[in-house]
Amino acid sequence: SSAQPGACLWPRRLLRCGQSRRRRGFLPGVPERECARLERVRAFVWMASTFYQRVLPEPPCISFLGQEGRRVFEEALAAGGMECFFPLVAQFRTQDEPAFCGLTTLVVALNALQVDPGAVWKGIWRWFHESMLSCCKENALVEKEGINLDEFVCLASCNGLVAETRRATKDGDDGSEDAFRAAVSRAVSRADCVLCASYDRKGLGQTGSGHFSPVGGYHKGRDLVLMLDVARFKYPPHWVPLKVLHAAMGAQDLDTGRPRGWIALTRLDADADRCAEKCPGKQQMTSVQALLRLAEDSAKDQESLRRILPEDARIP
Repeated sequence: SSAQPGACLWPRRLLRCGQSRRRRGFLPGVPERECARLERVRAFVWMASTFYQRVLPEPPCISFLGQEGRRVFEEALAAGGMECFFPLVAQFRTQDEPAFCGLTTLVVALNALQVDPGAVWKGIWRWFHESMLSCCKENALVEKEGINLDEFVCLASCNGLVAETRRATKDGDDGSEDAFRAAVSRAVSRADCVLCASYDRKGLGQTGSGHFSPVGGYHKGRDLVLMLDVARFKYPPHWVPLKVLHAAMGAQDLDTGRPRGWIALTRLDADADRCAEKCPGKQQMTSVQALLRLAEDSAKDQESLRRILPEDARIP
């Protein structure tokens, strides 16, 4: 039979490891039968305290990987509701820490929108990574607490994005279900906009509480939104009714005492250095961006660019 989420061969591996340790004399003086029993207990205690994914609650969710999820994708693609999907899936990644959902969602958006960080990730490559998003809140603190909607917007604004934010409400035009539906429809029809949702997992029947993830598509006929869940170790990408997601965004964030909501992100090309005034730590980065723009404007072709840039920054 096929393996289910949570199924694992680790108990057998641990038992084999325990048998090997006994043979090497790591448990001297313990009878063989008792030693085997203790190893089995230890293996299953370990299993009970760790997880390999969670079972996606269906309904209200529909797994992107299943037959129905694929049919929904095909229909949404044909209807033009998946334009945002391809740049997002090219940069889709798993969050590095259990509380990094907000940072990872932003990293996916920044790289999907092709924003140059003006800072080196590894070697000679400039590329966004969670460790680079610390100007509004230190990574060590985010690892413990995560980030709220306001901090997400701060980080987005400091890293070259325009963030149009709405908090979900039952009444009122700005945060209503219809307003969210209109925002989703606009975002999924474009490749230069990323819509991110801040919501309470409990509203989707999932375990956990506050979470961020990008919206990867929309099926207008069935009113289903595709969530590219960055906690891929927990749940696969899934479709969810827009009405259910909107209600989950309306749940109060205990950190701020306000509802959660959605953020439409687009690139900020003009006045890209404005965050230097708010975040001194970004001054060096924006200076590099300015130099790069100057070099690119001056270069007529790749050879000219090679001559302008210093030796250690030349294109490989």
